[in-house]
Amino acid sequence: MRYCGAVRIKNREVNDMKKSLAIILALSMLIALCAGCGDSNKPTGESQPVAQEGEPSEDPNSGAGGAEIALICSAGGGSINDRGFFQSTYEGIQEFCEETGHTYTYYDTAENTIDSLYESIDLAVLNGAKVICTSGGDFVGMMEELYAAYPDLYFICNETPYTTPGENAVIYTFQAQDSAFLAGVAAVVEGYTDIGFVGGIPVLPVMRAGYGFIQGVNWAAGELGVEGIQLKYWYSNSFEPSADIQAYAAAWFESGTELSAAFCGGAAPSVWAAAEASDGLCFGCDVDQYYESDTIITSVLKNVDVSTKEALWGWENGEFPGGETISYGMADGGVDLAMAHSLMESFTEEEYEHYRDLYINELSENVYSVEDFESADDMWEALGEHNIELQIYE
Repeated sequence: MRYCGAVRIKNREVNDMKKSLAIILALSMLIALCAGCGDSNKPTGESQPVAQEGEPSEDPNSGAGGAEIALICSAGGGSINDRGFFQSTYEGIQEFCEETGHTYTYYDTAENTIDSLYESIDLAVLNGAKVICTSGGDFVGMMEELYAAYPDLYFICNETPYTTPGENAVIYTFQAQDSAFLAGVAAVVEGYTDIGFVGGIPVLPVMRAGYGFIQGVNWAAGELGVEGIQLKYWYSNSFEPSADIQAYAAAWFESGTELSAAFCGGAAPSVWAAAEASDGLCFGCDVDQYYESDTIITSVLKNVDVSTKEALWGWENGEFPGGETISYGMADGGVDLAMAHSLMESFTEEEYEHYRDLYINELSENVYSVEDFESADDMWEALGEHNIELQIYE
């Protein structure tokens, strides 16, 4: 079966359903949040305090009040318990400092603005910071000014798109299309034919993952001769959980979606909750999120803890890679598919090794990324061979 162009959907049925569910879900989310207040989401079970806006951490293992290495977290993103970038970055900082004896802390910005960034960094400098770390796309368009404003500081930035590093800064980007492609293959190998993708704000890292996922599902359907697969694709335009996102995902699961990629950062709990209510399944993202929900059968990984440690060791040894943008893909070990806690049955460790090697050695050079096309529609049209029905939701 051959499919033509992607179907763009302004789905009134979905919109009506999510409106009717939103009030109920808002109440259930409030109850759940209240019930879970004070609980840590870290798999180790160690409670990590969340700093108040503009205040340093009081983590007893850090050097709050005299910390050389400071992590700056965005407002509203979950801080070091965000189940993603900041948590993984913080873990990399902790590991480095445990090995070297350096001190560290973190700060939550009051707002995702340049003024709030200045306030947090000024406080970090006052407390002895020499290295500033940050991750994610909430500070798009702001970082270059900061590199120039603090020439004596070193900046380590993971997945901070649309930014050119100064000589005192290094940027790490991750080729998320690699691991997302593999996740798409896994979905087909597992036998799912009604698949979803929920992205966050359509910034470069999210779009890379989305493009890779589409291509992985499409390639696997053709390679394995599986017909009748439909893939629903939607950017939620948020990295924060909401009743609206949960209702939207719930409408998909209620209409037959079996598995959805939840590549939307801090908004992912809304998708997990929708899956839990409908016996659906999810793919996690950024870190191995197996401990977050029984619905998560695997996660696509970005090893920002590794890149953070690499840059910190460069700083430690007088070899800081200032002025560089360093890109990591699957071949470099920068991205991967989490198999240690996989709940997949058909996509075994052997299948994983086979398709991972095939991707690295043969398929990767023909996979499109966001640098090639500005929209999923354009990328889809360029593929030529369409083995699935792609539905792009607005």
